[in-house]
Amino acid sequence: MNRKMKAIIRKDIRSIIDNKRYLWTLLLLPIFLGVIFPSIFVVLVKLAPTDMNDMDALIRLLPQNLSEAEILDALLDMILNQTIPIFFMLIPIMCASVMAASSFVGEKEKRTLETLLYSPLSLRDIFKAKVLASTIMSLVITFATFGLMVVILNIELQLIDQSTFIPGFTWLWVMCLLVPAVTLMSIVFIVKGSAKSKTMEEAQQRASFLVMPIVLIFISQFTGLLMIQPMYILIAGAVLLVISYVLLQKATAAFTYEKLIQ
Repeated sequence: MNRKMKAIIRKDIRSIIDNKRYLWTLLLLPIFLGVIFPSIFVVLVKLAPTDMNDMDALIRLLPQNLSEAEILDALLDMILNQTIPIFFMLIPIMCASVMAASSFVGEKEKRTLETLLYSPLSLRDIFKAKVLASTIMSLVITFATFGLMVVILNIELQLIDQSTFIPGFTWLWVMCLLVPAVTLMSIVFIVKGSAKSKTMEEAQQRASFLVMPIVLIFISQFTGLLMIQPMYILIAGAVLLVISYVLLQKATAAFTYEKLIQ
């Protein structure tokens, strides 16, 4: 990465920070999805009777002959270490959609696109710099949200006299493999789309196809129809990481001035 690419990366990140609407979106969405939503689940599991119909699907997955206190601990562990990690994947997609959609669309809105194209950088370097800026910002926000979530959940669990939340292997593979893979995949699609889009909303629609599978998997897990094991996360993360890299290379090679000025 050369100095001129770093300048574009810094400019893109600074433009997001300076834009209050984008910044608040990038801050509030992760807090809701990664902190408030899991906290609500913890409270609901604590307050809900273990014989509720809504809990039957999950309780059937637990070992038999557990006491009520043990069922509560097991339910919390299952939700926090198996169900929430999948839902957490929405955060990098949402962050990527906001950050990446503003890349070329933002240049068009500010009428700085032509100036950017006249820079000494090749079009491929510009594309890579845009992707890197979005990736860095999205990953920083996602990992910061994860750290905040762990702290808040442990405070909450202590207040309701439950065991400390220690992220398991599912979280390890999600954060180390799935989050980077899904982030990169989302950004490649959105940045590529934003080059031809007139508005941010139009560019963001390209990431919508990544949201639905995650929502469906989350619902399947919560209803007991499907439980994703750490090994499946590891395999899926590795495969998606390779696919994301291939997509990045193909998108970079196919990026042209004609597509950008359409």
